[in-house]
Amino acid sequence: MINVEFLEQLMQERGISRKALAVDTHLTESCISRILSGKRSGSLEVLEGLARAFPDVDLRSFLKIGK
Repeated sequence: MINVEFLEQLMQERGISRKALAVDTHLTESCISRILSGKRSGSLEVLEGLARAFPDVDLRSFLKIGK
């Protein structure tokens, strides 16, 4: 599962819109919306996209581990 709170905070801090994130991750805007709403979990495709968009961030930061 993606840590949506972390992703939203990172987007806000860096001034990245959903549309810009979709372009940077090579995912669709609807996919980004589903991720941010918690309706889509962290598939390999999503994690690869986040790695492209945020190469300076440890991928483990995007994962919600535990309860």
